[in-house]
Amino acid sequence: MNKRRVSFLFTASITVATATIVATQACVSRPDGWSNASHASDTAAYDVVFAPDTVHEITLEIAPSDLQSARDDLRSILATSQGPGTFPMGDGGMGFPPFGDGGFPMPPFGDGGFPMPPFGDGGFPMPPFGDGGMAGPPGAPAGGATSLLSRDPAYVPVTVRFQNRAWPYVGMRFKGNSSLATLGAQGNRKLPFRLDFDRYEDQHPETQNQRFYGFREMTFSANFADDSQVREAFVLDSLRAAGVPAPRYAFARVTVRSGSNVEYWGLYTMIEDPSDRAMRDRVLSSHSGNVYKPSGTTANWTSFAAADFEKKTNETEADFSDVQAAIAALNDRTTDRAAWRRNLEARFDVDGFLAWLAVNTVAANWDAYGQMPHNYFLYGDPAQQGRLRWIPWDHNLSMGTSFGPRSAATTNAQEFLHTSVTAQWPLIRTLLDDATYASAYRAHVTRALDGPFAPATAAARLDALHALVAPHVVGERGEQEGSRTISSPAAFEASVRGSSGLVSWVEQRVTRARAALSE
Repeated sequence: MNKRRVSFLFTASITVATATIVATQACVSRPDGWSNASHASDTAAYDVVFAPDTVHEITLEIAPSDLQSARDDLRSILATSQGPGTFPMGDGGMGFPPFGDGGFPMPPFGDGGFPMPPFGDGGFPMPPFGDGGMAGPPGAPAGGATSLLSRDPAYVPVTVRFQNRAWPYVGMRFKGNSSLATLGAQGNRKLPFRLDFDRYEDQHPETQNQRFYGFREMTFSANFADDSQVREAFVLDSLRAAGVPAPRYAFARVTVRSGSNVEYWGLYTMIEDPSDRAMRDRVLSSHSGNVYKPSGTTANWTSFAAADFEKKTNETEADFSDVQAAIAALNDRTTDRAAWRRNLEARFDVDGFLAWLAVNTVAANWDAYGQMPHNYFLYGDPAQQGRLRWIPWDHNLSMGTSFGPRSAATTNAQEFLHTSVTAQWPLIRTLLDDATYASAYRAHVTRALDGPFAPATAAARLDALHALVAPHVVGERGEQEGSRTISSPAAFEASVRGSSGLVSWVEQRVTRARAALSE
């Protein structure tokens, strides 16, 4: 058979196959109420989902058997996982009774909550994470253990209802690390979770490429150990003000209907997923590059191991050259500092990282790079030959939360200028040892202090956020015992303007930061 004949047959077969696929999709009947704008668009409707200062009403409908399955699955994970420190979670671990509704009657961690001295200076004498500190659960590699759970929870199908529309066969699973381990062990119903809107498209082709106003996935933070319920929102606002590509958020009341049972799970902070195409298009102006969610020993950038740099896009391609090149450039020991900076900046957005580090430091977010090698994403921009952008993630343990390890810092310089950080964290130590980058970092800290953390500015924003969420946390429509992450209604009321509230915390933090900059 001649080549022209083969080419014709091959082209014809592709055309027929494509036509068959299109015809098959055309025959699929979409669910009632389906619209392209709300259910199938690739253009994210930020004005709908993440409208500023919004509290959405979202209902999850789930079969009782599926809800029980999700809870049983979490219970099995807790029974085989490691809790904070060295204590097993689940049945028989840390003295917790079985997980489930009406379970452990302990108030949530947080100021005024769990009757144990708070972690931190003068509190629970646990060694600090990070340099010379605690490396995580037993048997974990030094500096690399970040997960308290043995695996991710399983997905179950739910129907999502929002603004008189329904999204059927959405995947829902519980998510989180220390927050999920602690809340799950308590039997708290207000658990962090995530939604995947086309998780079940193979079993239900009528939901193929289902989107939530252009978003494929959404995460829901339970505001763990946060009596104010607004710390993460405030830090995300501050990061965006600094030009950092931080996720968008909105608050959401989440109600769960399971058979005849209706439960208000509570107020959540709904946050976009950085691995979703929507955020890449909005912030990074492209979506075809590699997205990574690093976690593990080499996620501190001392070296590279593919297992520590999980791909969220292009998963089938074993190409990590963008990350490898950036790590190699950072750790290059050349004495020509100008050449070193040029080479590194061609592979990594250094200034973007320093802007994040400044805000993260002022916000006292310990659950991040510099203490734990996780809670960030990387994006390799194809328009810049894979140059990496730093995308922050998970800020609910910021701004003085009492749940967490004690900081190793004892002076203002150690706290704000990272003078005690060792080579275990080269993105901090190596960059700040360079005079050019140290000066840039100090400038970013100053901008944060003069901008979103300026006491009057911060107080106004915190007051506004607190007033926005208050009716959904306390009062007639507020959270109930067994489904809340505040210590008490009184603790919530005092969380912003109380004597030890966030307004006072910011004022003290700014004073210390300015003292560090003047040293």
